[in-house]
Amino acid sequence: MPNLYETDFFAWTQAHAELLRHQQWHHFDLPNLIDEIESLGRQQRQELRSRLSILNCVALSSPNIVDDSLPPANKLKQVEFE
Repeated sequence: MPNLYETDFFAWTQAHAELLRHQQWHHFDLPNLIDEIESLGRQQRQELRSRLSILNCVALSSPNIVDDSLPPANKLKQVEFE
């Protein structure tokens, strides 16, 4: 029998928000909750990588976007992640 997580993800998130509000730890769907938290972290990290990549491309294609009067620490730099 499928659980709420598998049939209605939004309802599952709302139910777990209520469980958190009422500190009903024993009712948590821990395996799926752990997976979702890890997934959210990966998504956020990928979004940051993507946005930094776009900013870097814009900076490299538009030389006027970087102010040469700024110290090197304040200039847009390419950021690499693990």
